[in-house]
Amino acid sequence: MTPDGTSSGSPPTTAASSANVRFDAAIEHLGATHTLIRPGRPQSNGFVERVQRTILDKCWKPAFARYLIPKYMGLRRELERYLIEYNFDRTHRRRLTQGRRPAEVLGAAKMWM
Repeated sequence: MTPDGTSSGSPPTTAASSANVRFDAAIEHLGATHTLIRPGRPQSNGFVERVQRTILDKCWKPAFARYLIPKYMGLRRELERYLIEYNFDRTHRRRLTQGRRPAEVLGAAKMWM
């Protein structure tokens, strides 16, 4: 799928179809709405882009700098540790959070299924 929800030209694989079904079920379970952004406008998705950049700068780059050959499980532990810090320990000063933690804004139940 592309950001606008159209197919990329190749037929979906069984694994991709299964992932889409699971994703749709998770969205329905949470009572959330899946909204697609307009193609060619990544600024429409600014919150996600910013979080991904923060994770890259604060989690991945330091993890790769610490280890000569990083291992998958070590990187996964680093990410889990950082996400707990990011969502539960660190306050955010952006427009939507206004000094609160993401877990307080979104509710911990919606963040972790």
